[in-house]
This record gives sequence, C-alpha cells and structure tokens, in this order.
Amino acid sequence: MDAIPWRLERAALDALAVKTLLATQFPQLAAQSITRLGEGWDCETWLIDEAWVFRFPKREGVQASLVREALLLPLLAERLHVRLPVPQWSGRPCENFPFTFSGYGLVPGRTWNWSARPSRRLAAFEADFIAFLNGLHGSTAEARRALAQAGGSYPEDDAPIDWTAELARVRDLLTEHLSSETLVEVAPLLVGDLQPPDAFRGEKVLLHFDLSEDHVFMDDAGHVLGVIDWADAGFGDPAVDFIEATIWLGPAFLERAIAGYRHPVDAGFRHRVRYGASVVALLNLAYAVERGDGARAARRQHHLEAVMRPAGELVSWHR
Repeated sequence: MDAIPWRLERAALDALAVKTLLATQFPQLAAQSITRLGEGWDCETWLIDEAWVFRFPKREGVQASLVREALLLPLLAERLHVRLPVPQWSGRPCENFPFTFSGYGLVPGRTWNWSARPSRRLAAFEADFIAFLNGLHGSTAEARRALAQAGGSYPEDDAPIDWTAELARVRDLLTEHLSSETLVEVAPLLVGDLQPPDAFRGEKVLLHFDLSEDHVFMDDAGHVLGVIDWADAGFGDPAVDFIEATIWLGPAFLERAIAGYRHPVDAGFRHRVRYGASVVALLNLAYAVERGDGARAARRQHHLEAVMRPAGELVSWHR
C-alpha cells in the first residue's frame, strides 16, 4: 500500500478546468454553476448546476472501479429502494484530463454528524439500512451473472485494505493524538499483540465495503435516501458492511440489525464486526488527521474516546 493511499497522480482541478473539460466533451450540459464538493481516496467530486455530480479519478488505477460501477449500479438501482449514483455521463481521457471520468444525477439527502451516539433509537434509519443490506447482499447471484456476461469481475476479499498493516502505518500518529487511557486499551491492537478474528469461510456476498457516514444520505427523519461511492464494491464477508454503522450506533444496533438480517450469520460474525469497529474507528481518526481535516478528526476522536471507550467497545471484541 502507498504511504498515502489517496495520493494525486495528475494536475489539480479548478472550476475553470472542469468547465472547459465538460464543455469539450458534453456541450449539451452547458454547465453554468460549478462547485467542488470534496474528495475521497479515489476521486474528487464536482457539482454541476445543482443537478449533476462528476467524479474525477485521482489515479490511473481508479478507472477500473468506474467501469465496474457502470456494470453494477444499473442492476442494483432496479433492486434497491434507495437512489444510487448510476453513471449517466462517461468522459474519456483527453489532453486536458488523463483519465476516464463519470457523472451521475445528484443523490438527494444529507449526511449526519455521528460524533455523539443518539440518545434515542433511530428507527427509520435502522429499518431502511437493514432493508438496504438485505437487498444488496441478496443481489449477489444476479451481480455475478451480470458481470460474467459483460466480461467483467469484481474484487473478492474480506476487506478492501489490510487493516493490520494500516494500523502499523498510523501507529505513531495515533500515539500522538490519543489519550493515555485510550492508548492503554488499544495498545494490543496497535502493536499487533492480539490475533484478529478467524477469517470468514462462508459464501461471499456482494458488498458496498465502505458504508461510512459520508456515503449514506438521509432525510431529516433519518430515512435512507441514497448510498454513494461504490468504488470499493466487491464480494466478501457480509460482516464488513455492518462495521461503520456499529461504530456509530453501538452493539445494541448490531443485535437489532442481525435480528432483521435475512441472510446467514456464522458463529464468528459478531466477533468480526466488533473487531472491525475497533480497528476502523482508529483508522478513521488517523485518516482525518493525515488529511488535515481538523473538524472531522475532532468529531471522530470525540466519538472514539467519549463514546466507544467508556462503553468498553474498543476492547469488547477480544473478551
């Protein structure tokens, strides 16, 4: 893995560059309003005329994920009751931009601030989220057939990154930022003294792989309206798609989610989710610090140290 996994392998974009690029390849858009939305590991995104979102890869290797999304998302849009970023514009490499890129209709809703655990159960969110996972994981066979017919494939793994290696990479950074009390609890994870849970041995399912708070859009009542950023989608351990929501909503949510989940849950499922929640909570903080996002780092550190640690969730997975 690269030292900084979200590195940029091309010239930076600004509004004029985006406008010029779109005018050249999609003159019918006649883009007037161009606003930078932000960036993730793989792409930066721009909002066009409050109606379209264009994703521009940061590295050459990201282009393959856009091809996979173009195969997968139209199929899922017919099966899942949420809006998805189905590509409707496909840009080609050119003199002004070296990679393929894509655009989709703006997905409605907003993200929520998960820095503090809700004092009440988010019933609307939970019902919609569990229904989403049931539909997504239940689309595995259809997705495999569609990909095979198109001559495509999706990654097959248990996680999109090596969590053990990533913890080792950010160990010093976390040591600088975490309280001494938290460091005592997570030291076995950071130094690799504890064995991770046994690997998943069951039938792999179709996963989103990155259902973080940034990728799930809701309305004011908490209903899930859309899910974005499918770059990491692939086939793997179903426990992975439960991890982020369990970080923010806790083990009680996990039990309710399992009760409503319509697919097989093996004996090690809870163990892997709890382990993943501990590790990903640490990595989420480290990434926010590395990228210089002080506000996000503060939110994530608050959740980790003021919510998860007092509840015993950072060590519960190995008890």
